[in-house]
Amino acid sequence: MLVLYLVLSLLTLFYVGLMLLYAFGFSSMKTWKVNPGEEPFTKVTVVVPARNEEANILNCVNAIAAQSYPTELFEIIVVDDHSTDQTAKLIKQSAIGNLRLLLLSDHIQKGEQIIAYKKKAIEIAIRNSSSKLIVTTDADCTMGPNWLRTIANFYEKQQPKLIAAPVRFTGSKGFFQKFQALDFIGMIGLTAASVHLGLGNMSNGANLAYERAVFDEMMGFQGIDHLASGDDLLLMHKIATKYPQGIHFLKSSEAIVDTSPEPTVEAFIQQRRRWASKSAAYKDYRLIVALLMVLLFCISIVFSLIASIFLPGLWKVTLFMILAKSIVDFIFLASVSRYFGQFRLMRTFLISQVFHIVYIVTTGIWSQLGHYKWKGRQLR
Repeated sequence: MLVLYLVLSLLTLFYVGLMLLYAFGFSSMKTWKVNPGEEPFTKVTVVVPARNEEANILNCVNAIAAQSYPTELFEIIVVDDHSTDQTAKLIKQSAIGNLRLLLLSDHIQKGEQIIAYKKKAIEIAIRNSSSKLIVTTDADCTMGPNWLRTIANFYEKQQPKLIAAPVRFTGSKGFFQKFQALDFIGMIGLTAASVHLGLGNMSNGANLAYERAVFDEMMGFQGIDHLASGDDLLLMHKIATKYPQGIHFLKSSEAIVDTSPEPTVEAFIQQRRRWASKSAAYKDYRLIVALLMVLLFCISIVFSLIASIFLPGLWKVTLFMILAKSIVDFIFLASVSRYFGQFRLMRTFLISQVFHIVYIVTTGIWSQLGHYKWKGRQLR
């Protein structure tokens, strides 16, 4: 029993220390602001892979086209990934002058085996671009008018090789979607703090920017194209192996990209399984250790809850673990949600804690087993 108490206590202390460190890292980051009168000079290509996105694609490209960035300095390339709806037709009919449509089917040779369709789409778009800076987003995303200007200004002054930028869920209705939004804003906060403190590199492909030259230098997605997911994080890790100081996070409300939470539990599970499926390919030991310890901590809570039925003495330890997790999670999430204008989501915090523990354990284990569905495809 003493050994068990010691292990549970050490896992709790690690989690508490890690979350407090993340909270410090996020709050200590400086917010990036573009000074008035500063004009950009970097040519940018915004890449939008799209598959069956007829309900979202026009909102996305219209938001990009409405940027305050000089029109002559940026282009939008939408790559249609074998859509069976009106996605490609809507882009063809668009009157946006700096918008181009590429069909993925036109760039795949007969008999060519493709697993990572999204990576292939991005690769083709970059190959057909001459811009210095590549910015990727998703077809179900929108952004404010100063999004590109802020990213380019940050790039021009800091000269990073890759920029991770914030994404948030908006339009959340009901507890389930609010839980997703709160969980997701926490993930973005962890991403920002991890990059800032050098605790590991994390990112989201819905808001990512990198140099065209470094993409070519690292041979693009070569070596990571056996996985359907990972067009963001695994590419980031490749770049970080050669340029460890070249990875930056852009903390700015002007650089936020908005998207929607999943509408159903099934879609949510498939999304999180897809995100977690690439974890076995991580090369960043700092991130591996952090994620593994968090998973073990959540597993230990579930284990101790069950074991307490047979070992009554464990109840106090179990309650201490849950209380400790709740306190540090609240401190961290309150700071992040307030910054991104979503503090109202904290109303769901207490009940979300229960779901969070279960979801971390189930997706952490389940993501490494079997297949998942994405955009109508069965993937591994």
